[in-house]
Amino acid sequence: MNESDLIKLKYKVGDLWDLIFSLWGYINDSRKGNFSPDWGAIAVFTAALVYLINPMDLVPDILPGGYLDDAAVISAAATQYFNEISRWKDWKKRNP
Repeated sequence: MNESDLIKLKYKVGDLWDLIFSLWGYINDSRKGNFSPDWGAIAVFTAALVYLINPMDLVPDILPGGYLDDAAVISAAATQYFNEISRWKDWKKRNP
């Protein structure tokens, strides 16, 4: 693995963390009553985060590559509700 590959991997991992924190922020601001959510998005985001923290899932996290399925679930949830995340991020910029 060369330096370019490491930079790309770091960028992708950073994107994943951004998605995780975005899903959490969306849920948290909705829970507090500060943001008007899409309840379907709340259900999908909650399920994705529960899947992420559960160590015994499709590919157990203790195995090599065990977090790849977690990353796929988080990415799928964010992709399904991309517009909702964008709407929340816009709202968050106006309401820090």
